Amino acid sequence: MRARDPDRDGFADHDGTRVFYEVFGAGEPTPVLVPSNPIVDSQQWKAQVPYLSRHYRVVTFDGRGNGRSDRPVAPAAYTEEAYLAELAAVLDATGSDPVVLVGLCHDGVWRSLRFAHDHPERVAGIVAISVGVPLIAPPHAFKLEDRFDEELGTDEGWAKRNRHAWRRDDRGFVEFFFAEMFPEPHSTKQAEDCVAWGLETSVEAMLASMDAPSELSRDQVEAICRRVRAPLLIIHGDDDRCQPLARAQRLAELTGAPLVVLEDAGHSRRPGTPSRSTSSSGTSSTNSPAAVSASGPNPGTAFPAPAPGPRRAPHHSTDRYTRSHHNLTSERSFAAPAVSATDRHPAPLSRRSGRTRLPWRRWRDPPAMPAQARRAPPR
Repeated sequence: MRARDPDRDGFADHDGTRVFYEVFGAGEPTPVLVPSNPIVDSQQWKAQVPYLSRHYRVVTFDGRGNGRSDRPVAPAAYTEEAYLAELAAVLDATGSDPVVLVGLCHDGVWRSLRFAHDHPERVAGIVAISVGVPLIAPPHAFKLEDRFDEELGTDEGWAKRNRHAWRRDDRGFVEFFFAEMFPEPHSTKQAEDCVAWGLETSVEAMLASMDAPSELSRDQVEAICRRVRAPLLIIHGDDDRCQPLARAQRLAELTGAPLVVLEDAGHSRRPGTPSRSTSSSGTSSTNSPAAVSASGPNPGTAFPAPAPGPRRAPHHSTDRYTRSHHNLTSERSFAAPAVSATDRHPAPLSRRSGRTRLPWRRWRDPPAMPAQARRAPPR
């Protein structure tokens, strides 16, 4: 069961490869959530689609190699040119222009930048998460990227990211990889979901994407980044074990875009993660959604703030521990108090009765029952 079903879906076609897409909601601009394929499909955005589709028209698609899209195994099907043409085919099939591209890692971020460079009239903005732009900064040394084709003699740790290890035990790699991508506490469900999606593709498709030719130099990559004129927001976790923070910092230098660094966050942003906003000049401050929406080279044009909707009353009372439990229903006040450091857990309301659920310790010593009301135990 999904939190939000699509309003329409279908297939876009590029050179005989079918790409599955879904469209949710209505409203401008249109955010297009670019997949990090072929290791996962569009379900990687399942937590973002329900909220965004309340305010905007949202497009997602399964990139080639996973989900309901075709799975070619020729390296030529995974070139940068093929990916960019695939994205253009999805925009054409869904009638989406201009769009805000939202991408994660290499597959989402670099291709969004390339598309904005080649088709500036079709891109209103970019949100770059966990920046995977190649060559602009060295990769993590522990990932052994320059030894992908070697027989390492071990399948432990990051040696699992290896051509021979993939053929021996692809599940072992996928499980290890996503455990590293979600280092935050309480991220088990996210990792399990990604493992399931990663096992839906094939080793041949993964290897084909790795073997796809690419002849760009560092100077060419940096020149493309400098020429992107769409508003850009960069988000990166300081515990990202896939893409180094230096790549996000370098992209911010090349483009002049704001960089939001999420403290103690891994490769995929976790809701509720504390963050600080770091500008390209190196200054830092506490980050807030309002500050992010007002920053950047062209503030406010990529993602205007949605119109405020009706808000539910906060689930706590100003005097939740002082009144009689039976009087709270008719007398509680719903003003939102400031919660001190020693009082982090206001008592929530019961969905069934509407009354405040008091802490369990208030009820662990029930009053003694009068002797006349006791019943004799059955014989």
